Order: sequence, then structure tokens, then C-alpha cells
Amino acid sequence: MSQTYIKETSTLLKDKKGYFETEKKISSQIILGALLFLDKKNELALQKLKEVSIDNEHFIYKIQSKYKNYWLYKVHSKMNKIDSLIYLNEYLEIERELNHSASLASVSDLETKYQTEKKEKENLQLKQDNLEAEAKRVKNRNLLIGSLLFILLAGTIGILSLKNSKRKRKLAEQEKELETQKNLTLLKEQELTTINAMVDGQEKERKRIAEDLHDNLGSVLATLKLHFENLQINKEKKKINQDELFNKTESLIDEAYLKVRSIAHAKNAGVIANQGLLTAVKMMAEKISSADSIKIEVIDFGLDKRLENSLETTVFRIIQELITNIIKHAEAKNATINISLYDKNLNIIIEDDGKGFEVKKVNLKGGMGISSIKTRIEHLKGTFEIDSIKGKGASVIINIPIE
Repeated sequence: MSQTYIKETSTLLKDKKGYFETEKKISSQIILGALLFLDKKNELALQKLKEVSIDNEHFIYKIQSKYKNYWLYKVHSKMNKIDSLIYLNEYLEIERELNHSASLASVSDLETKYQTEKKEKENLQLKQDNLEAEAKRVKNRNLLIGSLLFILLAGTIGILSLKNSKRKRKLAEQEKELETQKNLTLLKEQELTTINAMVDGQEKERKRIAEDLHDNLGSVLATLKLHFENLQINKEKKKINQDELFNKTESLIDEAYLKVRSIAHAKNAGVIANQGLLTAVKMMAEKISSADSIKIEVIDFGLDKRLENSLETTVFRIIQELITNIIKHAEAKNATINISLYDKNLNIIIEDDGKGFEVKKVNLKGGMGISSIKTRIEHLKGTFEIDSIKGKGASVIINIPIE
């Protein structure tokens, strides 16, 4: 089995050309010859050993030559060949040379040790010098790093201070803006409170006037009419045409009574009446249309139930004011009030066929008209939009969420 491994090794190293590969190849050939000899295959062992070629004078190859000659001597002696002493002599000669080389090597080793120690001392001194130089370099480097860190830290602190100053200034500006916004909100709330108070006052005044006209003056005129009817029944005939007089008087009284009732109903035709928002809007449109100056049409959807009373009052006054603006300024012949309630959203669209105007030139912030309407709608969390083209009428779109 060992011969097989050695043969495989020799085969693998056969074509190798390097120093170590050649040394390994020669060693494997000598070992193979020795194994064959020990296996009593003398002829084959002799053949393999003679095939070994050593043409190098290097120390390791001399050792290999020594062992080659030694095994050649052993094989020749076993085979009783005369030239076995030649190989023994070669073996001993190489052994002598190797011993001499070993002595020289010892002297060389001593010299090497001396030179090594000397070199080590020099290296130690050099290392010491290097350490001192390195320590000095590290110290200088640390000073440089410390200086750079100080500069960086100072710069960072400066930048942070600047950012902090900017942030404080920005916060101050934001606080100022918030304060301004609060003041504007407060002013709007005060304005809205004033408008609501004005509307409430108007409602109360209208109610009081309507009640006074209806209950006091109306009843007095009705009683007066009754007295004149009794006079007509119990009148005494005189020269003056009393019938004509009574008829005219009665006609005037009837006319006054109807006017009083008309004023009372007109004053109370808003949402303070019991009919509700839609009925109030329709009555207002009907009375304005009856004058033949402008025709107003009311279109409704989804208003099957009453809304909250204060909301109905506010919405009616808004519609009333917008219609008044149309009558005063639009020179329109027709107008439409489209009012619908769908998905908790009250939508009002008021359109006219008047002369129109340029929306951008209208001051929506000044006065108590459009401005008060816009403020009331914002208070109701709604939206207010005007769309108009000069010569083609105008439309106002209002959306109010219903909770």
C-alpha cells in the first residue's frame, strides 16, 4: 500500500519543475527504491535507485545523494555485487562533507547569532527612537485634533445659536399672527353679535308693530265700521244725500281696514309667522310679483319639515336682502329662488336676468349689505359665492350645513 502511495506521488510530481517539487520527486524515488528493497525486490529496487538523477550541489540534495548511495550499497551488498564498496565509499564521503558543512554551519550560526543580537540592539534603539518620534507626532496630532474640535464646537454652537434666534423670531412672528387672528376673530364675532342683535331687534319690532296694527287699530276700525252700519240702519232722512255719504265713508273705512290688515300681514310675513321658511319665501315672492315690476319664481325641494326657528329667521332675512338688492340694482324682469334641502345641506340659488356686474369690482367687505350676509353665512359654517357676467344677470349660491 505504501509503494502505491509513493508511486502516485512520483507520478504527480513527474512534470513539476520547481525547487521544492524536484526535491520532493527525488525523495519519493529514493523512498520507493528503499521500500522495494525491504520488500525483497532487489532488481526492481536497483533499477529505481539508478533512475534517480541528482545534479545539484545544494545541501538538501547532498543529503538525498547520501541516502541514494546508502541504499545502492545495501542493494548491491544483498545481491553480492563487487561495486557495493564504491557506493559505501560515496556514502561515507558525503557524510564527511556534511559533517564539515555542519561545523561551518555552527560557526556561521554563532556569527549569525552575534549579528542578530547586534541587529536586535540596533532595532531596539531604532524602535525607541521611533516610539519617541511617534509619541511626539501623536501629541502634535492630538493638539491639532483638539484645535479642530474646538473650532467645530464653537462653530456648531454659533450655528445653533443662530438657528435658535431665528426659531424664536419665527415663534414671535407666529404668536403675533395668532394674536392678530384672534383679534380678527373677536371683531368678526362682535360684528356677528351686532348683526344678530340687530336682526333680533328688527324681528321684535316687526312683531310689536304687527300686533299693534292687528289687535288695536284693526279692532278699532272694525268697531267703527259696525257703528256706521248701525247709523245706516237707523239714519234719518235729510236733504243731504246721506246714502252716498255713508257709502263713501264705509268704502273708506273698508279700504283703511284692508290696508291695516295688509300692513300687519306684510310686516309679519317673515318666519316669525307660523307658516315656516318656505311659506314665508313664497308669500314674499307672491307679493313682490303682484306689483308687475318683476316676476319671482320659487322652486323648492326637500323642505318637508320645519328647520330650527333661528336658522329659518336668518335664512329668510338673507333671501329677503338679496331680493331687495335685485329690485334696487339689477333692473331685472325675472328672478328665481331655488331652495332645497338634501343630505343635511341647505342649498339656496338666487338668479336674475338683470344687467349683471363685475364681481371683482364689488366691495364685499364694506357696508352692511353683502358683508353682513357673508358674515352670517360664515357664522352658520356655510359658503357664499357670487357669479355674474355683465349684461347677463347674476346668481348667488349659498350652501349651509344642517346639523
